[in-house]
Amino acid sequence: MDWSNREKGYSGQGNIWIGGACYGFSAAYLISPPHSCNVENYFHLPKTQSIIRGVMNLQYQHYHVALAYTSLPREEIFNEIVRIEGHIRYRGMVRLSRVSASALMNELVMNGKHEINMVNASVGHSVALKIAARDICFFDSNLGEIIYPNDFVGRKKMEGALHMVFHSQYRTYTTMSVSNFI
Repeated sequence: MDWSNREKGYSGQGNIWIGGACYGFSAAYLISPPHSCNVENYFHLPKTQSIIRGVMNLQYQHYHVALAYTSLPREEIFNEIVRIEGHIRYRGMVRLSRVSASALMNELVMNGKHEINMVNASVGHSVALKIAARDICFFDSNLGEIIYPNDFVGRKKMEGALHMVFHSQYRTYTTMSVSNFI
């Protein structure tokens, strides 16, 4: 991938920006090494780029090819990709009737990794969140990475940051699903 024309936060005007990128970036972020301080360097690795492109292709295929050609839903294929490439296991999904930072924080699993899919009537967006013993980390392909300590104050700060992100960037999204991985 050519990142030379991309702005910090991966939301620039690069020549590879096509629909489905957020889903690929979320997959790559979920399987990134723990405590990786420079996520941008991680996204430059050839293996990471293959994962991002693979998930983007998956999403493209499901939008443009009749679903009768595949026996697995898009989410199940995503789960298999992160299981094989990242050695993490899918635990389940919770659907929330609204996009809410506090509702999301209540559904998070300690020491878990989470793919969060927000949708409205016509579009969707994927972000990722990881919780470890030391840190709680949020990644959005449009905004970049937010990290706070995993303690009471850090979790409150993360909830506030998520509230700002959801209500400023994604206020038109009406429902949210949270997929949990360990």
